[in-house]
Amino acid sequence: MRGEDLGVFTHGTVEILNPEDSEPAEDWPDLLAYFKDFYGDFSDWDNDVVYYRLHPHWMTAYAPGVDKLTSVLRS
Repeated sequence: MRGEDLGVFTHGTVEILNPEDSEPAEDWPDLLAYFKDFYGDFSDWDNDVVYYRLHPHWMTAYAPGVDKLTSVLRS
């Protein structure tokens, strides 16, 4: 956290959106289309990148300089 403006801590379970050895998440095709459109189609997205969806049951955030962090939101 040293030198960071925001820290987010969480506990929960994850779901692999594009597992290597089983069916992908139902919405994976839509997410994949979005990622390719946003980042470009430069790799084998189904094999080079693993995506997870976090289902948090506990989450908190910490900002050592709240004024600095919120000033970005106000501009």
